[in-house]
Amino acid sequence: MNIIKVKEKSLLNQCRQRLAVWYVPILVLGALSDLLELSGSFDIFYKFTNSILLLLTLLWSTCYIVKKMSILRTVSLLSSTTQVLISIDTVYCAFTPAVPHTQMVILVNILILTANTMFSVATYQGITILTNVVISIVTFFVCMLFTNGHDFQQYAVMVLLVFAYIGILGLHIARISEQLQAKTRQ
Repeated sequence: MNIIKVKEKSLLNQCRQRLAVWYVPILVLGALSDLLELSGSFDIFYKFTNSILLLLTLLWSTCYIVKKMSILRTVSLLSSTTQVLISIDTVYCAFTPAVPHTQMVILVNILILTANTMFSVATYQGITILTNVVISIVTFFVCMLFTNGHDFQQYAVMVLLVFAYIGILGLHIARISEQLQAKTRQ
């Protein structure tokens, strides 16, 4: 990807662009590692969702490179797409007892949801932060209910507190960055 050649004017968008330069290859490698059966749970459903993730990641990146989308829309779509697809994978795992290592798959996917939410925090996306936090919490609780996992129940309050903190921190950071951006324009 040659994202870096597209020059952004604002400091905030330059930051988003630099993070996207790292984020896109990580998403591509993550999806490919499952598709090539190098890592992950190799259910056919995951092949489907990871193929969609890979295609949409490349589509959003290409649209940005050819200047059809802003960097803010690009990072927002990358983050939202990832959050929804990983959430679907996680809930699928909770509903499908045939998937081996159910708790491990759910735990790893919750970590991916957390990392993806942190990407939306690092790129100052207020609404996307909230959306990602809500998706993560709902995903965790749906999995907890449908797996009857005692371990999940035991840590539910901590998971809720961690995501609530990430959401509050992220919204605060996004608001401060917008205020700083507005002050530098004056």
